Amino acid sequence: MKKVDYSVTYFSTGQAITLKCNCTVSFWNGPVVTNMGNGTSPVTIIDIYGNPKVWNVTIYMYGGKVVHTLPEKLFKRLNVIGDNFDLHITNLSTSDEGLYICDLKEYCLMQQSLYLLQNKYFDNQLLEHILLDNIFQISVLPSKLEILNVTHNNTVNGKENCPLNLVCLVESGKPPEVLRWRKNGILLSQGGPSKLVYSFTPNKTDHQSVLICEAQNADMEKPLTKSVHLNIKYKPSIRINVGSTFDVIEGETVHICCTSWSNPKPTVIFWHKWDNELVSAFNNSSLCYKMSNVSRHDAGNYICSSQNEIGDAFSEISLIISYPPVISIRYRNLTEYSSNREIRCLAEGEPNSYKYFMWEHQSLFNEHIRYFGETGDGILRLPETNISKLYQDTGFYICNVSNGIPDYGGNVFQQGRAYYLVSIGPPVFAAANKRVQDNNIEASVEIKVKVYSSSAIICHNIEEVGSMSVKLQCIDVRTNHILLKESFHDAIVTVNGLEIIFVLNGLNIHGSRKFNVTVCNSYGESSFDVIWKPFGTNTQMFSTANTIHAVLENTDISHVYEEHLSSILNNDIHASDILDDGYEKPYSTLVENDRDEIKHVYLCLTNNSTYENSTPSENAACGLSPGFTEQDSSPDKSKTNTDENDCQENVKLNYVENCSKERDFQRPYVNKQHNQVEYINLSLKQ
Repeated sequence: MKKVDYSVTYFSTGQAITLKCNCTVSFWNGPVVTNMGNGTSPVTIIDIYGNPKVWNVTIYMYGGKVVHTLPEKLFKRLNVIGDNFDLHITNLSTSDEGLYICDLKEYCLMQQSLYLLQNKYFDNQLLEHILLDNIFQISVLPSKLEILNVTHNNTVNGKENCPLNLVCLVESGKPPEVLRWRKNGILLSQGGPSKLVYSFTPNKTDHQSVLICEAQNADMEKPLTKSVHLNIKYKPSIRINVGSTFDVIEGETVHICCTSWSNPKPTVIFWHKWDNELVSAFNNSSLCYKMSNVSRHDAGNYICSSQNEIGDAFSEISLIISYPPVISIRYRNLTEYSSNREIRCLAEGEPNSYKYFMWEHQSLFNEHIRYFGETGDGILRLPETNISKLYQDTGFYICNVSNGIPDYGGNVFQQGRAYYLVSIGPPVFAAANKRVQDNNIEASVEIKVKVYSSSAIICHNIEEVGSMSVKLQCIDVRTNHILLKESFHDAIVTVNGLEIIFVLNGLNIHGSRKFNVTVCNSYGESSFDVIWKPFGTNTQMFSTANTIHAVLENTDISHVYEEHLSSILNNDIHASDILDDGYEKPYSTLVENDRDEIKHVYLCLTNNSTYENSTPSENAACGLSPGFTEQDSSPDKSKTNTDENDCQENVKLNYVENCSKERDFQRPYVNKQHNQVEYINLSLKQ
């Protein structure tokens, strides 16, 4: 048999009680009930009179559950509660008196706890001793009740989470008294005689509590009492006036406050964000921090911290700033052909749920070109375009996004724009270019073209076109940056263009000429034909191989074409005698509409020279000259400016023989020959 220490706990019939241990229980053992059979163990204790007493115990609880071997009535009154498996007994009676032992888990490293439950009405043995004392001794009441470690103001000091022992002493009386600790009328501990120690671990809720020690024996109607106040020191606890997550809209005012409870009062309290202290106060229990016109950069975690001599504590909130999206556009300028042409609209805002609306395409000068439909992902995939018109994709691309949060101006829709440049493709000659150009005959010849190119112009050239072309020398070139109106996807917009002026020195002669202008960039070249005529000349005329070409710019005589077209096309060689259009004879007239010009082609009725390998149709009156093209209306490039100047005085109906020294002319489809050039001055009859 084993002798152990125990604590006596008294109860009243019908009362409920919880037997506790300071660590997790492995087994609860309790008094053996009649007819339990095997499974009992004897335990010897020393009673209050110093005499040994044997109690037989058996298992009540194992593994956190009441065992089923107990009688049904007892089984129903037992419960296991809490993380430490405390034993709770209801509807107590004298049958529950006895020794209760909790065997702890091995890792607890603590001794087992023993409780001796006794009914408040003393057992027969105790009553027998009381009666004997009454017969042979005078009854003595307990006295001099005191509580140890009490300060002058009847206070016991303690510290949060540190074990505290409350010791109640009394001079024992006869019969022996029972000592009890109570809090707010609730029995905490019971024992005696003469001494009762209540051990517990206080927390902040025990601060300023009042505990009472009572001493009472059978001869006392009221117990002897002594009270004590608890002064429990504890570290701060913090409460913030907003939730752990706080949402505001950018531009609003934020007011956050925290309050600290502690004993003693906090020595310091402060707000900080990350490692940056925002505001602080000393010996205060509360502190507020105000932010006006908050921005997205104010978002983050804000922490309120407090300290005292016991320890420190903090509480944290997450401030979320809602703001409209900031838009950036990601794209790659088109420098080589690709069918995958995407422009991405990237939004960054709070919340990060976005609605993408229509895209808009604008020119460099903010002129509308076209709209594109909504895209759920913010990615604009440019539609397929003929490669020759890819340059028209150049311009600003604007996306519209919303996350439901307005900006400072109240706008819910935010825009992003970027300039997308398509560099591939050769230069484009502007629609504003003139096919027919003129300038003062006293000055040098100037040919002007206007060009749009999305990449740098790296070359430009001009050549004279025609069977009598001459080699151009002494060419000056000037360039001017200008604004042009061009069609981009059926919208007329302004673009940056380049005007190229070719100054041809020494070519200011009578008669029209045709020039080919070529402009190139790193992706290719484009050409444009220009017909030049002297300024102030309504009709320019020149002849090649018996065919005399005249260009009339007086649109008042365009009725010639309307009245005589059918007769012109059907006449034979004698038709010139019938047609009376106000011109000198003998010439037949063929009228051709070309843009804003009216071209008249005159076929000479007399043959002044004979061409080698010529055909009859070439000399037929009023017949169409075979192989006549737009090039035929221009002098051959091989002629020089000196030749024209020498012949300026001989422009009547006179035959000019060798105005300058003879030259050989190369002409397609006609063998080399010497021709006499005939210049005709046409004048309207009065």
